[in-house]
Amino acid sequence: MSIFTSKRVILALGTSAAIVAAAPVVAQTIGYTDRNVVILNTAAFKTGLAQIDQQFAQNLQQMAQKEQEMATLLAPLDANRDGDLSEQEIAAAPKATVDRVTVLNGEMQQLQAPILYSRLYVVEQINTQYDPAQATVVKAKKVSVILKPDALVYAPESADLTDALVAELDKTIPQVAITPPQGWQPQRRTVAAYQQIEEWMQFDAMLRQQQQQQGGAATAPVQQPAADQGR
Repeated sequence: MSIFTSKRVILALGTSAAIVAAAPVVAQTIGYTDRNVVILNTAAFKTGLAQIDQQFAQNLQQMAQKEQEMATLLAPLDANRDGDLSEQEIAAAPKATVDRVTVLNGEMQQLQAPILYSRLYVVEQINTQYDPAQATVVKAKKVSVILKPDALVYAPESADLTDALVAELDKTIPQVAITPPQGWQPQRRTVAAYQQIEEWMQFDAMLRQQQQQQGGAATAPVQQPAADQGR
């Protein structure tokens, strides 16, 4: 490479560096939330579940009775009283017990099916309105990036978009139907969302039960894992 060529390369590199240095820095406002936690805390979801429980009260009562019968049948099989049946303990179960448990499981699934479909329908209706609600919140708060809480190392409380999204959905879809139309089938993402929501509800119910047994106050509604806020 000649000295003239080298000078041209150096000049070109210098010009590029100057352009980069002169480029304005665009600040990005980052928010975080979890879509399923937002749905779980909406008025439409809470009201929908309450209406479903009321409509299928008889199903729920029968399911509770069958669960109790199943627990009574399985209790004697727990030889070491650890609250869990091992493969050996199950293998030692009388055939009559196994047959009855199988029947009870089938009956409980039939009783639960319409409840599950109604809950899935509630989730799907809210889910269809989530993206428009998110767009409104993003515009109002000038957010350019949204992450899940577990993707953050640090974020201030103001970055949490959950309450804003819940409020927007409560405004746009305050109530939903609980009876699916004929032939309706839930979308795959609806099933996945409800599975996580169901896990959170079960965990929340367990915490409430434990706290009540300990004589404590009721726990707060289920919330997403918050990002570290430097406290």
